Amino acid sequence: MKSLLEFAESLSPEIKWHGNHNENARNSILNAGHLSMVYENGNLRYISIGNCEVIRMIYSAVRDKEWLTINPAITGEKIEIHPDSFRI
Repeated sequence: MKSLLEFAESLSPEIKWHGNHNENARNSILNAGHLSMVYENGNLRYISIGNCEVIRMIYSAVRDKEWLTINPAITGEKIEIHPDSFRI
């Protein structure tokens, strides 16, 4: 098993700087009343009221015994988008 240092050194600079964010992930723009946001791979991002961002991201991190983040596998996801609401 790799040590944490060996694991960290094996990561690409992009992963070290930006995490596992996938630029090709499917994004959905959502609205809830006056709030707008982006839904991406289980995360709510860029939650804003008008042009004012109030929260950068809400996500659930699952960690393994080494305290490393486990990539989520989302199955059976259904997204309902309405003009002023949404349901995931």
